[in-house]
Amino acid sequence: IRYKEDIRPVEEALLEKMLELPVIDFRYGTQAPEYVQDEKRHVGMIAEQVAEIMPNSVTMDQEGFPTAVVYSDFIYNFAFMTERNNKYNY
Repeated sequence: IRYKEDIRPVEEALLEKMLELPVIDFRYGTQAPEYVQDEKRHVGMIAEQVAEIMPNSVTMDQEGFPTAVVYSDFIYNFAFMTERNNKYNY
């Protein structure tokens, strides 16, 4: 708490919207930055869709377009939702 201000719980509606975001399987296209281009398949989310509901959970390029999802922002929210669902299922 030493370094945090304006602390409040995450709104239930936001948590529900997060759960609606599709998780996808993809390869990076030729328009992606060179440092991420490879032949591997990846699992993740679409930054543009995440930005619509959680704009602070994506990085933006110099032109203001979403470029990457900050997946660490999702960990605690998903953990909370899992804990809540387990609580109600017992």
